[in-house]
Amino acid sequence: MGSTINYESDGLKSSPSNINRVIVRNIVRVGLPVALQSMLVALLSLTDVVMVSSYGTESAAAVGLASKWHFLIIMIMSGISQAAGILIAQFSGKSDFKSAKSIFNKSLFSGLTIFTIPVILMTFMPSYFILCQTDDKNVIDQGSTYLVWSSLVQLLTFFVILCESSMRSTGDGFTPLVIGTITILLNIFFNYCFIGGNFGFSPMEVKGAAVATTLARVIQFVILIGFFVVKGHWIYKSISNPLPSTVVSRLKRLSVSCTASSVVFAVGAMISQILVGKIGTIELATYCILVPFFNLMYALYYGLSVASSVTIGGLLGKKDFTGAKATAKSFLKWIGILGLITGVLLYLLKPVIIQCLNFNDNQLALASYALNVASIYCVLCMLNMMLVNGILRAGGQNSYTLYCNIFTTWCCDLPFTAIAVYLGSSFYTAYPFLYSGEILGFILLFIGYTKGRWLADLTV
Repeated sequence: MGSTINYESDGLKSSPSNINRVIVRNIVRVGLPVALQSMLVALLSLTDVVMVSSYGTESAAAVGLASKWHFLIIMIMSGISQAAGILIAQFSGKSDFKSAKSIFNKSLFSGLTIFTIPVILMTFMPSYFILCQTDDKNVIDQGSTYLVWSSLVQLLTFFVILCESSMRSTGDGFTPLVIGTITILLNIFFNYCFIGGNFGFSPMEVKGAAVATTLARVIQFVILIGFFVVKGHWIYKSISNPLPSTVVSRLKRLSVSCTASSVVFAVGAMISQILVGKIGTIELATYCILVPFFNLMYALYYGLSVASSVTIGGLLGKKDFTGAKATAKSFLKWIGILGLITGVLLYLLKPVIIQCLNFNDNQLALASYALNVASIYCVLCMLNMMLVNGILRAGGQNSYTLYCNIFTTWCCDLPFTAIAVYLGSSFYTAYPFLYSGEILGFILLFIGYTKGRWLADLTV
């Protein structure tokens, strides 16, 4: 049935030696592969922007803005997949793959129903989406082209994301990494062929980036299906079990709260981009290059949070609440230490980073300042990621994390930034406000962690 973690044979009890052994195993089998794949995805996004930026700041801004709509869709996909993964991880702890398959099927049907109309609208009415973000005609035209050629394939993207989440939740982080790596390398190669016109292809510029993404995703879908069939993977082979009404209701609640949280985050990120764009196109282009770089930097910590979620989910499914609590404490300690180290390295390596990202002379000071701000808030961002993705959601506290996200994003980050922008403030004044909710967010999330309501078995 594919590579899975057998919690029964591992003899998971709350002794420190057993807990540490399984933590290390899940970091190696799930966390590191997820981190590496997330880094490659972020590297791909960065490559898209950097390659098209050679055709002007408008091209970089166009890809950045158009990609945000895909980012919104993908975040909703991730919310549905995370909800499925939470329950699949706990059913995996009981070795109940028939129920896991039922969770997968219900999530797949719901997602395809939700996403079909939006991707059709993005394909055939793209200019209306870009017009919401900027009034620069050149940026609108190029961004619309990107959406036309890369939107329909997002339906395959959802299938891929759901499969990857399901595999990771049962302890297989390696297969998604291998297939994802092949896909990303192909995408970068296609970018080189289509954007600049190499190996006999005509230069397509922004259109080339979209075509490369679409072609690579189709190949990924085909490889994934082939793997399931050849290996007899549980996603392909297992027969669905009827689920108790309580589990179906819980899946719906988790899906709604996970999706809502993802939407809040994605819309907040999109509005942040719009606010930066109001300051100026140069500032927007700088921001669009830095965002995928920051995603690249955060990838390791996202991988650790997934490893934490899988480990804690399996423990909760076995009702080993003492072990789950000890696991959460260990992950928080280490991610705090690593976050501090990353912040220091980000500051010290700033000149190298700026040089590698190919900023022009007008962007150097802006990029340097943004990196300074990010280095200060780095550890809080990492801790908040672990609390949300790795601990609280693993125990079903999705509604609580949603409320925290809404409050910090819509009552701190965006209002303060918007006020600064519309008062005519410069990038140097407005940008720090985008991080203003991190301190309050950590306080609220840590309170939720200490209350312990996340220590719950969700399979009954």
